Amino acid sequence: TQPIPEPALPVVQVATPVAQSAKPAPADKWETEWSRKLGIKLLQEFDSSGEPAWDPSKHPLVFVTSLGPGYGGLLSTDVNLPGLTIIDANTYEVVASRQFDLGYQAHYEPHGLGVSPDGRWFYVPTADGKYDLSKGDTPGRWLVVDAKTLKLHQVIGTRSVPHHASSYVDADGNPRVLAYDFNWQISTNSIMRPGSGIYTFDPADNNRVVGGINADVLQANPYLAFASPDAQWIFVGLPPGPIGDPDVRHHLEGLFAQVDAKTWQPVKYYKMGYDPIWAAFSSDDQFVYLCDGGSDEVFKVDLQAQAVVGEARTGVHGAYGCHLGWDDTNLWTIEKGESSHNRGKNIGLVDVGVMSPVDNWNTGWIRADHGTVHPNPDRNELWVTANSSFEVVVWDMGNRTVKMRIPMPGGGSTHSGAFVEYRPDFTGVVLADQSGLHGKALQAKRDLLGVTVSASETTSTSAEGQAKPSTVMSQPEPATVEVEMGETYFKPNQISVQVGQEVTFHGKNVGVVGHQMVVYPLTGTTVLAGNQDLIAPKEDVTFTWKPDKPGTYRLVCNLHPGMQGLITVK
Repeated sequence: TQPIPEPALPVVQVATPVAQSAKPAPADKWETEWSRKLGIKLLQEFDSSGEPAWDPSKHPLVFVTSLGPGYGGLLSTDVNLPGLTIIDANTYEVVASRQFDLGYQAHYEPHGLGVSPDGRWFYVPTADGKYDLSKGDTPGRWLVVDAKTLKLHQVIGTRSVPHHASSYVDADGNPRVLAYDFNWQISTNSIMRPGSGIYTFDPADNNRVVGGINADVLQANPYLAFASPDAQWIFVGLPPGPIGDPDVRHHLEGLFAQVDAKTWQPVKYYKMGYDPIWAAFSSDDQFVYLCDGGSDEVFKVDLQAQAVVGEARTGVHGAYGCHLGWDDTNLWTIEKGESSHNRGKNIGLVDVGVMSPVDNWNTGWIRADHGTVHPNPDRNELWVTANSSFEVVVWDMGNRTVKMRIPMPGGGSTHSGAFVEYRPDFTGVVLADQSGLHGKALQAKRDLLGVTVSASETTSTSAEGQAKPSTVMSQPEPATVEVEMGETYFKPNQISVQVGQEVTFHGKNVGVVGHQMVVYPLTGTTVLAGNQDLIAPKEDVTFTWKPDKPGTYRLVCNLHPGMQGLITVK
């Protein structure tokens, strides 16, 4: 682990006073049919103009994450208000930090943070601890913050404590922010009760509510929600109730709902364990991986067939976040300890090509929950927010080790976040958040893997995400690749060849146990080339393969799970 760098700028935690140029909220003009249906209200508006609070010319790529006092018995000594922190994604330096004081008797811990697709607005969830549900109060609060000045822009109220937010662009090319309340199946007198459900803000139209779905329509209480990259679907986890009786709940089965993102109606349900939580989408729009933190399982769903086609253990106990790496084969599972000990310290790895857990590693964090893939594939990093060791932990997905620990300002908590790229004038774009990679980062992954998507998706994204025209290339020269087989590794473990190139693989077993050397597609078990016979210690093997299409393929020893390399065909 590298030493922690000093912050580039002084970290000043400035509470925003209640009297910050508050203006009456024009409810009659802001309300929509959806906001009335879901019980969401614009409570306050503010003048958020002013001087920049930080300099994007010095920090063009940042990670924005929540800042809070902590929860569940593990609390910060200095942070007692909801807020946010900005970290330079290239240098790991803390750039700026803010807390927001709205004068409430109790501010609730922010369990996430969202950013609008253009980077203009940050969304910090909290709640007003003084409420009277019998009077129809909306205790939930979304603090909409100006990314330039870090001043409050709006306060939006919901029916219960808000949870997470993430960005997406809908099928018509409109920017959207997907958000939701906790919606627990709990007493209706609780602030964590079934709330406003799942809802979508339009950041280009004063954050009006333009869609959503609640427990009544889903016929169960929604927990987390994720938009698919093609914006066709919203996947919603539906844990079973009653949450107040774990002895009963742990014997029930939950569901994941597949919701049409245009009609906001459920079209399919998938049976899960007792705590369905996360969804991770493959870059080719073919699969979604649904993670259950209660049963410690991950389910592979074929999106075209709308069917579960594989299951595996998560490799950790109480997984929360589940995140695909740059190869779309490695699924990293974050051990929070959900539904159990709630003191997770490990990260797990699942090979979704063969649907099998590979290994897990102790990280030293406490109760991490979310991870976000760094948008630069050369860095190969997963940034994990640990809310009870009060740090962002940078996990090196290639070397499978902790690369950096970034302490939160004031020892505050952190949940979730987003990587945002900014120009000097503060125009920006979200490249990665809770829902995965976006824009040019997603396209870079598709280019790396040789993945193409439907025309409808490429036309709904920006020019950066459109498919590139094909190029006619001459027949490449034959090549030879030397591969060393150790106890549990191939060296090199990343190989690059060309379409139509005749490649001769020469493998040598330098270990003390037997191995295999087989080429498979990225997903599936069709043998494309190689030797499934035992290659004894000190023996060699030679085979030839001529790939006929671009993409990413796996070099595998079936005898030792986790012993594999990647072959990129361009």
